[in-house]
Amino acid sequence: MSDVVLRCPNCGTTQSVAGECEACHEAEVRYFCPNHTPGRWLDGPVCAACGARVEREGAARRTRPPRTQPPRRETPREPMATREAARPPLRPTPRRPARPPTEDWSERVRTPVERAPVPVDDAPPRRPIGGRPPDIGAALAPAVGCVGRLVTLLVVITIAFTVLPLVGVALVGGSAREWIVDQGQRFGLVEGVPAQTRRGIAAYQAGDLITAERELREAAQSYPRSGVALIYLARMRTDDGDLERAGEYLREAVAREPDNALAHRELAGYYLTRSAAGRGSGPTDAYASDDLLKAQAHYERALQLDPTDAYARGFYGCVLADLGQTVNAERMLAEAGPGPWERCVHRVPLTPPAPPEAPTPP
Repeated sequence: MSDVVLRCPNCGTTQSVAGECEACHEAEVRYFCPNHTPGRWLDGPVCAACGARVEREGAARRTRPPRTQPPRRETPREPMATREAARPPLRPTPRRPARPPTEDWSERVRTPVERAPVPVDDAPPRRPIGGRPPDIGAALAPAVGCVGRLVTLLVVITIAFTVLPLVGVALVGGSAREWIVDQGQRFGLVEGVPAQTRRGIAAYQAGDLITAERELREAAQSYPRSGVALIYLARMRTDDGDLERAGEYLREAVAREPDNALAHRELAGYYLTRSAAGRGSGPTDAYASDDLLKAQAHYERALQLDPTDAYARGFYGCVLADLGQTVNAERMLAEAGPGPWERCVHRVPLTPPAPPEAPTPP
């Protein structure tokens, strides 16, 4: 008959000490009797069925001996005499020389230190007593200096752009008044037709189209506030049959000079011509009617700016006739008097002829 043993229920390892399994460390060992098939787990060290018990009952109650640390090894210390003998000798500290007996140090300590006087001009400014505000003029001095320099710079720039060109004109030749007017017209400060635009108009009236094209294009670029050069460029494009390009020039002229009666009259004539070209061609009838409304608006604006313009009044009557406003059309044609616009009384599609030349300003 075998003895009762301590066995691990997890891995089946048998050991002689109670507690945690030393093999798997997953469970506590229990009493097990191997005399039965397949064996029997017990709650104590004695099997009640066969009477078997642990080989040494005291071994079941033994626990794992506590871990003991190895004894600390102490290093033998050297005797004091040996350490004192090994220490290097100390250097003697030099002593201060004794004070001379004739010098009175007490009087020397009580003597105040003499300092050089600070000049009044170099003394730092003191803060005012009583909370008075600092001098505003002193605080504004840097700002005033900056403003003065800025004003000086503006004066120099003004002289450079006004006086020097006048001196150049006087030396090279020409009129200073003409130069001033030309600069004013370039920036829109002076009214009138620029001299270069007048040269282009004169070349156009003389039939020199190449010179007219060059002068008018340069004038349109050099004088962005003037639209007269664009009006005559539009007439040249109309003569060439480029109606759309002429309309672009005229719209730009009206945008530059919204109060120019000639520009509004020319643009109204452009819309009247385009409506006559598109009338009766099916889908373009709607565009023709829209062009008539635009022509009406620009003729009205031209007459507001210049009520004496018979050319604008006569063709305004043609537009009213095309729109079906017969009464107003007859009144406008009667006020305009005889002229090329009389043919539109019978509502015949009409292309306005070239208007009379605008008087060239002196």
